[in-house]
Amino acid sequence: MNPFDDLIVTEPRRVGGTVDSINQEALERVVSRFREIAEARGDAPPRILLITSPEPGYGKSHLIGRIFRALQREALLIYIRPFQDAGTCWYNIVDKVAGELDLPERADKTACCPGDLTQLETISRLLLSSVFCRAVESGPLRSEALLRFIPRFRQQPVSIFNDPDIRDGFIGAFAAFLPALSAQLRNQTAALRNSASSWLSLLFHYALAGVSGAERQLCLDWLRGLPLEPHEATGLGLRAADTVPPELPPGERDEVCFRRLTDLCLLTASYRPFLFCFDQTELYNRSQGLAHAFGAVLSRLRRELINHLTIVTANQDVWERSILPYFEKADQHVIDQVPIRLSGIRVRQARELAHNRARLFSVDERKAEQFLSGAWFDKMFEARVERSARSVLQECALRWGGFRLPDVEELFRTYLREARRKVRSLAYDESIFRWFFETGLSKVTGVEITPFTSKRGYLTVCWKTGTNAILFCFESGNNYPRWNAIATEARHYRQHGAAKNLHVRTVGFRWPQQPEFGEKTRHEVLVPAESALTILRPSDDVAARIVAAYELYAGVIQGNHSQVTEEQVLTFLAAHFEKEVGEWLGSSPERDPEPVEPLDDRTAFIRERVKTLGSISWQILQADLEKAGLSTDLKTALACCSALEREVKVFTSPHTAFFQWISSRSP
Repeated sequence: MNPFDDLIVTEPRRVGGTVDSINQEALERVVSRFREIAEARGDAPPRILLITSPEPGYGKSHLIGRIFRALQREALLIYIRPFQDAGTCWYNIVDKVAGELDLPERADKTACCPGDLTQLETISRLLLSSVFCRAVESGPLRSEALLRFIPRFRQQPVSIFNDPDIRDGFIGAFAAFLPALSAQLRNQTAALRNSASSWLSLLFHYALAGVSGAERQLCLDWLRGLPLEPHEATGLGLRAADTVPPELPPGERDEVCFRRLTDLCLLTASYRPFLFCFDQTELYNRSQGLAHAFGAVLSRLRRELINHLTIVTANQDVWERSILPYFEKADQHVIDQVPIRLSGIRVRQARELAHNRARLFSVDERKAEQFLSGAWFDKMFEARVERSARSVLQECALRWGGFRLPDVEELFRTYLREARRKVRSLAYDESIFRWFFETGLSKVTGVEITPFTSKRGYLTVCWKTGTNAILFCFESGNNYPRWNAIATEARHYRQHGAAKNLHVRTVGFRWPQQPEFGEKTRHEVLVPAESALTILRPSDDVAARIVAAYELYAGVIQGNHSQVTEEQVLTFLAAHFEKEVGEWLGSSPERDPEPVEPLDDRTAFIRERVKTLGSISWQILQADLEKAGLSTDLKTALACCSALEREVKVFTSPHTAFFQWISSRSP
């Protein structure tokens, strides 16, 4: 394996083999500005920091990864890729915020192991502890019995809930505490857009109530502005006024999402500021409307939200030529007037970087030293004192041997390997899928693809071929009334098209890991509407290829692969997905699930225990299996869970495992 040929960072939480001195000044400037925000505790944020690169390869995404590591456990770390629809930009941003808050505290991890807390769990515990202490000390909950607990809550606001007695006591008394806690929160955070009681109940259920994976997902759905069933909202303690009507048009839901984000910034003001990182901004270059909307987003963040630092990365030429000019003048003024300009690396840094990459791939130290001490290395810097890190690694890869600049198909395979590795852990990302069906397949022969805004706003992309048209819907939730409204709109367009001799069908795109629809939705909504509405749920392999297609396109647009053009990428994708496009154009309504083979006794027992408890450690599950006469080792239990992959998620460490129920909820 060539240790120098993996040149692109696609996930800032997975950076490695770096050199501390590279762009250290830029790192320190961001960290320093962030800590000023933390000291201010809720004051208006400074102007947005712009990080520019003179050309691709100077390490913008890599720098974000280093910033994340420097500020882990100090900041709420939010990585935001470009939205694809100006009309639902806040929904897309808040969707990413919710997903990032559900990630671990550590900036180099993308999944929680047993005992790990997510960012949202930590901030929820901090808030609940603080409000509880103030309510006890200021009067509403004051009692001698509670006052004796306050020093511990003050000293250990997060870890105190690891004490089973404290946790159980707080959970048992929460309903009685809630009125006083809500009054206290209203006093200290008067400008909340949603009620204090709804926020406290939601954060309590997410962080402390021992809810199942499905119930925790409900909490995240509410944050995203998705509608909940009445019994779901009641179960989380949410006021009806704080829930989203199922038939709310996407544009209005966008404003709901902005209000959720406003409240989150207010609620966290005394604990941790947000760090919003907008990366891959070159993708706004493809549409003046998107660039204009991006400017409005940054302006509104700066002017209306507190307790955050926002940074934006961009290639300098693209930013100045194709993005900033489409901002309103007022929106341009929210950008700091002194951008952070990334520097190239010098010969000493380059050699250290190359050595670190060699160590990362366990290359023998003597072999690496001999390779990197050649005259060719210093010669790279004869004409230029500084070079991009990527160009140095690329030259090393070429010199090492067996490497050449890959063509579009080879690049796609590289991104596909990474996508397949992480596809089961990826959250639904509407922006990726809308890009794919609107732009990614735009070179498909015989299909006219255009953006589309339906009357109610549920349908957003149109494919037309001859007298047939497909309207695409990217709805992430399972809410019964919501899908009933989508089905109604699908029927409307089918009837409207029939009057013009046009056969119109709506396709609802679903991610493989999204929960199946409940029986009520299937039988009362989808079956009656099957002639107008088809559900498309691709396989894991197709889903991974869609993600790889987006990553490839984004890399080329950012200039990461100068040997490949946007036209070549889109032409390749049209050919690569030719079979799938043919199937989608002629697809039938969602098929019934394939017959499932009966589970063996051991697997069925594991399924039932995890479903009943919501989550369970291997030690407890092993003891339960022994009591049931099904003695099992960990390796066998993990093999059993391969048949339960849509229902049970397993977190492993070297000596144990943790099993969590993630199956769908039924509307």
